[in-house]
Amino acid sequence: MDNTQDVSKIETENAANKTDKLNKTERLTSRQTILLTILAVIGFTVGTLAVLGPDRLFHEIEYEPAEILDSMFKSEINEKFVHLQPIDKFDSSRMVDENCIRDEIVYRDSLLSRLDDSSLTRMLVQDQLFLNKDSFSNEILIKYSHSKKIFRKEPGPLFKWDYYIRYSYKHCVPIGPYHLQRWVSPNVQLFKKNNEFFSEYPGFILWSLLVILQFAFFPAFIACTIMLINNFMKQNKNAFAKKEKIKLRTTKYIIGATVATILFVTLSYFVFFCPNLVTSGLFYNRMNGILGTISLLGGITGVLCFTGFLLISGAPIIDKDGNKNYVSAQEVGVYNNMNTLFNNLLLISSVVLCIMVLTTGAFYSAINKLEFIQKIIDDFDNSPFAYHFVLLFASLLSVLLLIFFVPAKLRLVAMEKGIMEVSPYEDRIEKPTDLFDILRGLLVVGLPVITGIIHYFFDLFINH
Repeated sequence: MDNTQDVSKIETENAANKTDKLNKTERLTSRQTILLTILAVIGFTVGTLAVLGPDRLFHEIEYEPAEILDSMFKSEINEKFVHLQPIDKFDSSRMVDENCIRDEIVYRDSLLSRLDDSSLTRMLVQDQLFLNKDSFSNEILIKYSHSKKIFRKEPGPLFKWDYYIRYSYKHCVPIGPYHLQRWVSPNVQLFKKNNEFFSEYPGFILWSLLVILQFAFFPAFIACTIMLINNFMKQNKNAFAKKEKIKLRTTKYIIGATVATILFVTLSYFVFFCPNLVTSGLFYNRMNGILGTISLLGGITGVLCFTGFLLISGAPIIDKDGNKNYVSAQEVGVYNNMNTLFNNLLLISSVVLCIMVLTTGAFYSAINKLEFIQKIIDDFDNSPFAYHFVLLFASLLSVLLLIFFVPAKLRLVAMEKGIMEVSPYEDRIEKPTDLFDILRGLLVVGLPVITGIIHYFFDLFINH
């Protein structure tokens, strides 16, 4: 009777201890959730102030054909028409065109201040004024320094312009055709208020919001990933080789993941994205600082997720032993913990990469609406910010994730196989891996590319 009471007492104490541990875990989880929420709120606040405050952050290279033509005409008049050249050879009977074209240039220069925009475009600009394709390079868009003075027109980069004249509006006769070529610097418009820029180019509202969300989410993701890996290390500190403690192994994995990520990103940049067109001189004063910050936050999140994948990849496989016909609860627990960590890390890394792709896609869509970029697109039939760079960026991110995802997934499959070989009817594992589970994992890895494609077609639908 006494033995029965003692057993009952022990079971009651054990149950109480389990309840205390559970409550402690619940309280810890609650604290973690509160911490992540606070980090997200702080990040959102900092991001809003960094991206949108104060005003006077946005600017653009203006495309003002009247000012460009006025500069070209006046320079030609002052220099006695030395740059004016006929496009084709023509006989001496048409030499009278030389006087006619000089009169035409003077006449057109006088029209610039008298014509409204639509008439000016129709008569003097359409099919006549073009950027010179041979002299244009993407570096021109980034190799200039805009003024910090507020809301006034400052000199921008020099571009070479081609102007073709085939008809005289003064004499109402065909002439030439003649070709005028000059270097002219468009103005740079600095916006006093951010709302003025957003009103003119609303696509940048989405870009700004996505950048702010990265400031909010990425620090929270970093903290969340650290908590997940730390909890995993505490729960499974005895699961790995005794000669090498799990903390030491984790440190080595962090270094390995950091080096691999830096090498991959560096090689990708110099192969595909060098020179970098997304700079502060293009349309936004703080572009370099903002992109540097969110790239660092995203990189840290990625390295931590990759470290978790490497921890899983280095886990011991449960092999069938002739003297062993059972699987211990600890072995099953290790597998379940690894499977849970794997799913959480895959979700976090995929969400981070998708946000980065969405932000890049929103940026490319918005910047292609800028007036001067539109002129480049019209003249060259392509954009320096073509959307295929977004899809390339998404593909590279998916490849980087695959490098760490595949070994971890293979190790989980091998561990599950080892468990099932020893205990074919094991029901303590969370869920056996099947083909659908593997395909689902690959689909999640490919989310950055899928996100880029969806955004591309959505942008096409909106614009048409």
